[in-house]
Amino acid sequence: MNRIASAVSVLSILAVSGTALGQMTDGVVMSEEAAPSERAGWLALGDALFTPVDVGVLTGDTGTLGVEFAFGYYWVTHNGGFTTGTQELMQFDSDWNLVETYLQITNSPSWGQRDGASIESENRLFFGAEAGELCEYVFDPGTQRLDLAASGIIGGGAGTVRALAWDPNAELFYTKNFGNAIEYLDRDGFLFDLAVEPASAYGAGFDPVNGTIWFNAYIDPSLPATTGGFNTRLVEWDPTTRALTGREFDTEGSSPSATTVYHIPGGMDIHTEGDCTYAIAMNQGGEDTGAADPTNLDFVSFWEIAGDCGGGGCRADIDGDGVLTIFDFLGFQNLFDAGDLGADFDGDGVLTIFDFLTFQNEFDAGCP
Repeated sequence: MNRIASAVSVLSILAVSGTALGQMTDGVVMSEEAAPSERAGWLALGDALFTPVDVGVLTGDTGTLGVEFAFGYYWVTHNGGFTTGTQELMQFDSDWNLVETYLQITNSPSWGQRDGASIESENRLFFGAEAGELCEYVFDPGTQRLDLAASGIIGGGAGTVRALAWDPNAELFYTKNFGNAIEYLDRDGFLFDLAVEPASAYGAGFDPVNGTIWFNAYIDPSLPATTGGFNTRLVEWDPTTRALTGREFDTEGSSPSATTVYHIPGGMDIHTEGDCTYAIAMNQGGEDTGAADPTNLDFVSFWEIAGDCGGGGCRADIDGDGVLTIFDFLGFQNLFDAGDLGADFDGDGVLTIFDFLTFQNEFDAGCP
């Protein structure tokens, strides 16, 4: 890709446009919902990635609840479709080929395990369940399988461990049971603190870029699950302030069968690959019995959280014309002035002068 030399600095462009430095250094915290981006070449917060995976078809089950990506595998929990009652944990490779199926370690009588979390440095995989259960599995790097003999149940949460995330910075778990308070669990899974947060959630994941927790939540908790349509949203919570940050987006993507049935939140995880950080979110749905080829419609979708997930590696080409020019500077400034998170180049959720500097560095480095 060709580019022109950066003859005009971003600060001079700001001066010409009348944007004062003081306005930039105050920062603009985004509070509105993010919408899928239409910009060429790169993506932004809330943009859908990849093709949704219909895990209902893969498991043959309508009771698929949790998902976690760890050790290079997807781990999915399901309860046998409320028919057989066989609670299983399934291991899929990165292409969603079934690797192994395990009977869950849980005392949960009907639903089994929900959301997952992992401490990969310790080869530990966790799933929450009823009565405060935190089910700890040991992953064997040699066999690339779980060592069930070394696994077991730990912890003592106050209620169902429904949403679950591990914070490596604070070295603790956060869990949430629908609209109840967020529980803080120590490394052994025991409750030691609470934070009130009204958002009703089913899954959670730790955002390593911003040091926050994302919840797979309901758009409207008052709607019955069988009302129809999507009812899922990802919301960001800051453990430091103990409050929602205001960054959120609806996850109303198309189901794999392109049908409209009800979907509610399931488990979720946040994964970083290269300079792309994205959410892996489970949607629970009912069986689409009216379809020509009925499918269970529990599926996993993928959503950008931070970084460059577009694969082009050239975020600085704002206008998408394949050449870096002064118009990319102007396009970036327009995004910033509009409060568009597409201008959040340093990925901290706040629009400041550092986003301009990051943009200019990428512009000066050129594009492949």
